[in-house]
Amino acid sequence: MTVAAPLRVGSMTKSVVAVVVQELSDEARLDLDAPIESFKLGVDIPPAITVRQLLDHTSGLPDYVDEPGYLDVSLTTPGRVWQPSELVEIAMTREIEDEPGARFKYTSAGYVVLGLLIESIEHRPLGDVLHDRILGPHGMAASVLATGIACPAVVSGWEIVDAEGRVGDVSGLLHPSGAWAAGALVSTASDLAAFYQDFAVGTDRAWASRAVDTGSELSPRYRAGFLSRETALGECWGHDGRVPGYAGWGMHCATADTTVVVLQNHNSPELEQIVGAIIGVLALDSDAA
Repeated sequence: MTVAAPLRVGSMTKSVVAVVVQELSDEARLDLDAPIESFKLGVDIPPAITVRQLLDHTSGLPDYVDEPGYLDVSLTTPGRVWQPSELVEIAMTREIEDEPGARFKYTSAGYVVLGLLIESIEHRPLGDVLHDRILGPHGMAASVLATGIACPAVVSGWEIVDAEGRVGDVSGLLHPSGAWAAGALVSTASDLAAFYQDFAVGTDRAWASRAVDTGSELSPRYRAGFLSRETALGECWGHDGRVPGYAGWGMHCATADTTVVVLQNHNSPELEQIVGAIIGVLALDSDAA
């Protein structure tokens, strides 16, 4: 497998979506602190939630990915196509535990709402917006938001599929529409390296000072589609991603001016150790230079 191999990259999609939302804010087409109800998106979520809270996972919205209405249907009906509004509806079958802004709680449902927000402002499909604003201008020619019935060709993704440890191809198990703005991007290592290099964050102290505490030792801070990660190259900012059969991490380490992307066509529990080992080697090379 080469750096040009197309794979599903899961929640790294969130970084791309967040950059588009920030661009719309910079263009004064939306207010990050506006309540989501002001955009009339047609989804039933607490009206006081703001765009910024959705970006930072502090909205208090429940997630849908482990709910029976989503998980069981996905497992028993491989390739089932989902509508974004269905995903939000499933999330909202759970009781909301936190008031908006109370604390960090990761939820893909929030980024599905952000996808609907982008479409409502741009008046065109989310995939077209991502292409025209981010993927095309930044040379990410192999990247596309996988939507609709047809899924772009990708490298097969593998996982253990039974108690005997047999490995099977699970590429078609979960249709990309089941992740949409939260995780439907198909991309390559080289494309994502260009993205995280071009949109490197964390060097601006004012920007980083508004990051929220995640409660995670490995990735202690989150802001607007980017996770921090403490590494041998200092603090890096990027995102990880996992969907059945695929896993990855992409990040930029500003102090060392180094971008690292690791993509796998199996959902390996050793991903974090692999990323850490690669960065450790790069740090040794940097010290020796």
